[in-house]
Amino acid sequence: MRKYIEKIKRCFIRETMCINTTVVAVCAAVCAVLGLIFSLGGVDYEVYSETVQPGFRFPPFIMVVLLLLAYALLGAAAGIVISTPYYRKNSDKMLSLALAACTLFLCFAWLPLVYTAASFFVAALISIIALFFCAVIFKYYIKINAVAAWIMVIFAFFELYLVCYSLSLFILN
Repeated sequence: MRKYIEKIKRCFIRETMCINTTVVAVCAAVCAVLGLIFSLGGVDYEVYSETVQPGFRFPPFIMVVLLLLAYALLGAAAGIVISTPYYRKNSDKMLSLALAACTLFLCFAWLPLVYTAASFFVAALISIIALFFCAVIFKYYIKINAVAAWIMVIFAFFELYLVCYSLSLFILN
């Protein structure tokens, strides 16, 4: 077991040696601030109080905070890919970053759809599309930088939660 842990440590150190932390922090902060701007006024408590909520829900304030953290993770992964100095196919790098931007804007649309418009089925479809984009992005990121790819896995788990939450809201209401 110790041998595998040491191997994982070496791979992590090798992947993070040439990452520009300033670029990663700026990308994460920009995504989180954009998420905050898009979420201002995105929660209508009257709509929230009238809908039947599933048992595994978070309160709206906690959900907004979790969304901001998820946006920061998506931005950090993109920042890692941007700061990776050399990759043999730069077209894959640009395509993966474009997909990450599309995923970010799809995620921005989720909050007002659920908490203001009460369009639960559309929100579930948007989350499913974003989850599919996460899988494609993971495929590209694993070739470029493994740390960014595993950050995308964490983001994809949160996106899976959003899919389950949206579908359960659609079924219950």
